[in-house]
Amino acid sequence: MKFPCTILFLSFSIILYCKGKIEPEVFNEDTFYTEEEKGCIAEKPNEDIVEGCIKKKENLFCFQFLKSLKNSKLDKIFYGENWYSNDTQSFRYIIDNFGNVKVLRGGPDSEPKELTGHGKLQPRNKKWHYNHSCERDNCDLIDLDIEFLSCYSGYSSNFNAYVLIVTMKNSDSYETDENSHEQYKEISYVKIINQKPQITNGFTSTKVPPIPSN
Repeated sequence: MKFPCTILFLSFSIILYCKGKIEPEVFNEDTFYTEEEKGCIAEKPNEDIVEGCIKKKENLFCFQFLKSLKNSKLDKIFYGENWYSNDTQSFRYIIDNFGNVKVLRGGPDSEPKELTGHGKLQPRNKKWHYNHSCERDNCDLIDLDIEFLSCYSGYSSNFNAYVLIVTMKNSDSYETDENSHEQYKEISYVKIINQKPQITNGFTSTKVPPIPSN
């Protein structure tokens, strides 16, 4: 009579184990998009074929960044990289492998070379946090929890070049009322990527998950 009871106990244990097992989050591509039908846009007139045009989804910048975002690994996106402000002239942001940010100032006709501020991109309270400030108010003070990220990669007529643009935001939308507007913060990082032309790709505003505990 003990044998059936043993089987029942083992079955019950297996059920408890399965119910308690935490399944990994499924990678969701809902916010990702491409414009593959346009191909890579030629920079030069009468140029039909763009050399090295990247079309494979797994090699597109924003798709790679979305995978890192879904695992809350923003360090894989930003650390050890050089970025620019929206006009690619006013500021340059150099982030080392520890998330320390150097802000270099430039001008309309000059490359950003003058060190004018410092900042940090780091985990804080299981969230990613970004801040920078500059000497003598040479740049806007930025201080925000990164709640959402968006990305664009491809040819841009505004830059007349292939660009990668990543925007960090503390909210999913720009509110119209005054109080919400004052709370909304964002900063965009830009990089010219003519050496890696690719079809237009990106992802819309996507929630950054909490940083998992080690």
